[in-house]
Parts: sequence; C-alpha cells; structure tokens
Amino acid sequence: MSGVQPKLGTPRGQQGGTNPDLLPATRAALEEIGRPWVIENVPGAPMPGAAELCGTNVRPAGSAAPLFLGSFLILAPAEPCCHRGAI
Repeated sequence: MSGVQPKLGTPRGQQGGTNPDLLPATRAALEEIGRPWVIENVPGAPMPGAAELCGTNVRPAGSAAPLFLGSFLILAPAEPCCHRGAI
C-alpha cells in the first residue's frame, strides 16, 4: 500500500482504515516556498529524521511526545522522557 499510512492518534472507535501519506507532498511544498518550516505529527507516525520531544515541553501535562521535522536542526534531549506516572 504505497502512499498510505495507518491511522494514528484517532479517537477510540474510529480506528481502522488508512489515511493517505501526505508527508512527502507537504514537505516538498514547504521546501519550495524557501522559508523555515516545522511539521508536527503524532507519536509513532512514519516520519524519518523527526525529533521526538517530551510532551510536557510542547503540550499540556499528560500529552504524548509528538514528532517534529523541520527545515532546520531541531535538538531533542539525548535521553527519552523520564516522567513516571501521571504528569
């Protein structure tokens, strides 16, 4: 199934099926503009070269660690998130 990725981050009961893989086309369009850009995606999404940041750095407490891909270097901590239990 080239060009299609599994559904991720959907509410319970809406899982299943697939979504088109829009990442390559989106990235190409952003690169064509020639300005700095960042794409955010859900944890576990196929996004080669993305940085995973602790959810508490960029989201309200308790959120999962999203993935970020940019036209510039995005630094992420060398160690994975070390939160234990509820955040």
